[in-house]
Amino acid sequence: MRNISETNDSESSQEENDDDVLVSRSTAHFTRLYRCSQDNSSASYSKYDKTSAVPPPKRRRRIAQSKYGCNGRIRIFVPDNFDGADINLHILGPIHVKHGEILLHFSHKCGHPPRERKPVPQIIRDFIKSRASSCRSASDMYDKVLNAVKAGDLGETIDMTVITDDNVRYWWSLESKLIYQRDTDPWKSAVAFLQEQPDVLIHSYIDLRRRFFSWYVHKQLDVDLSKVTEIYIDSTHSTNTQNAELFAIIACENGYGVPVAYMLMEKMSTDDSILFPGEVTEACTRFFSHAKEVGLYPILIHTDKCAAELAAIKVCTISWRIL
Repeated sequence: MRNISETNDSESSQEENDDDVLVSRSTAHFTRLYRCSQDNSSASYSKYDKTSAVPPPKRRRRIAQSKYGCNGRIRIFVPDNFDGADINLHILGPIHVKHGEILLHFSHKCGHPPRERKPVPQIIRDFIKSRASSCRSASDMYDKVLNAVKAGDLGETIDMTVITDDNVRYWWSLESKLIYQRDTDPWKSAVAFLQEQPDVLIHSYIDLRRRFFSWYVHKQLDVDLSKVTEIYIDSTHSTNTQNAELFAIIACENGYGVPVAYMLMEKMSTDDSILFPGEVTEACTRFFSHAKEVGLYPILIHTDKCAAELAAIKVCTISWRIL
C-alpha cells in the first residue's frame, strides 16, 4: 500500500474540482473516490429552513454543519490484472502500482474543525437493547424509537432532530450481532449459526481456496422432495457484505415456488477463473450433488445461461430427467 499526500495550493480550479488525475489507458484498474464530508461540494440544497421551497419530507431534520473549501479527497487505485497499472498523478508524475498493491492519493487544501458529533442518549441505547423492543430491521427499530419519543416513554428531553436512522442502525446492528455472530470470521460464523438451526442440513467447504457452503431447508419447510418435478436455479449478487454470490434452488410444489436449498460462494476476479478454472463449476456440482442426495430428482430445470450451472447440472442429473 502506498499513501500519496498532496497539499499544494497552486492547482487550478478545474484540478480542485476533479483532482485532474491522469491514468494510463494501457492497463486496467479500479478507482474509488471519497470526498471530505465538510467540503463545499457535499453541501445539500435541502437545509433545515422553514422558508425553503423544498417540501418538508425532503428537508433535513438537523441543522447543516459548516462547510469549507477544503477540497478534501481520497482516491484509491487498485490494479485488476497481473501487469499492474501506470498512474500519472498531478505534479508527482507516473507511478507504477504492482499487482497486489493499492495506491492512496490524499489531498486536503485547508484545515478546519472536525464535525460535531453528539452521542446517542443512553436511554435510547437501553431502549434498543431491550428484548421488548427487538425487531427484524433497523427501519422498524427507528420507528419504535420515534414512536416511544412521541409518546413520552423516553422522557421529555430527547431531541430526535439530532438522532438519525444511521445512529439507530449502528446501535441496533451491535445488538443484533449478539444474536447471530459466532466467530469473527463471517464465513465461520455463518456456518456455525446454521448448524444450530433445527432441520437444516449444512455442507461446508470454507477451507478451500474459493470458499463456499450450502444448506438445505426442505425439512424445515416440510417439502416432500420426492414429489418435486420442477425446479428453478439462479444466483444473485450484492446481497451481503462479503460480496459472495448467493445461489438458490426453488422447488415448484402444488403450483407454488418454495426455496429448498441455498449456497454462498466467494466471488473472485476474472483472473482467478483463468488461473484456477473449474472452481465455480465444482462448487455448483457439489451444491447440486448434495441436493440429489436428499432426494431431489427434478424432471424440468429452469436456469439461465450460466456455464458453470449448466455444466454442474449435466454432471449431477440423470440424463433422462432433463428436458
